[in-house]
Amino acid sequence: MAAWAAVTGVAELLIAFHEGETAGQRAFLSLSRLISVALGAVLFIRPGIGAYLPRLRHAAH
Repeated sequence: MAAWAAVTGVAELLIAFHEGETAGQRAFLSLSRLISVALGAVLFIRPGIGAYLPRLRHAAH
């Protein structure tokens, strides 16, 4: 998941400047893709953050 977020964010960031979008659209898309790269970095450092591990409650019998 971390690699996907980082690689996808970088690839889409590079593509954003080749699509011919307006400056405002390019800025918004770049920001969202930078967030994806940051998420990838965080998940590389702390992989447990991306895992969904629900707590199981043990019923008292």
